[in-house]
Amino acid sequence: MTYAEALEALRSAKPEHILLRLLGANQSDGNRLILDRELEKLKGTVVATAPTIIVANPEELDIDPVGDAVLDDLHRKQSTLFGERRKLSNSFHDCNSDTERSIVSASIQSVQRQIEHVRQQMKDYKALGHVPAADEKYPVPEDPFKLLALRASLRASISRKSREARDLAADAIDNDQASAKKLSLAENKLRELQNHLERVQKAIQDRNIQPGGLREG
Repeated sequence: MTYAEALEALRSAKPEHILLRLLGANQSDGNRLILDRELEKLKGTVVATAPTIIVANPEELDIDPVGDAVLDDLHRKQSTLFGERRKLSNSFHDCNSDTERSIVSASIQSVQRQIEHVRQQMKDYKALGHVPAADEKYPVPEDPFKLLALRASLRASISRKSREARDLAADAIDNDQASAKKLSLAENKLRELQNHLERVQKAIQDRNIQPGGLREG
């Protein structure tokens, strides 16, 4: 079983698995060992290839009462993304090479990040009474020097937080509940840092900012 197939098998068997986001972010020998160990624990519930998803995942059953226009719209977006993820998962059966499976896996991860973003918007709306604007939660400086400095800072923070998550994941495998809770918090923070970096990077590209061409003065 390829890494992508094993990852999707784990996702199908246990969609709420605490290590899914970490394992999906990076394919490495260490993560493969963790993945194989987790699949072994679930032996008997996981098939050898990426399965067709027929029933709804638990997260798809997390529905709020209808009637609120904002939440209704967010749920519609979430349902559409769930459908896209199912189609991608099912397309594993049509892949003929590891390269094709890797592309599908990357696409699934992209859709999953969108799902998590929408779910975070739901949480923010329930807590704040409104959905924070992108520039409210993830500020993007106008000054090009500050923008480039923020990108460097975010990259460094993501690197540190990724290492922290990997260490916590290793502890969580041994059923360390404290580490599992810390891992969840670390993954949430990592996702926020990555979302912020995406917006900063897009601003740099849109403005065509070239670090070598900037001069202070």
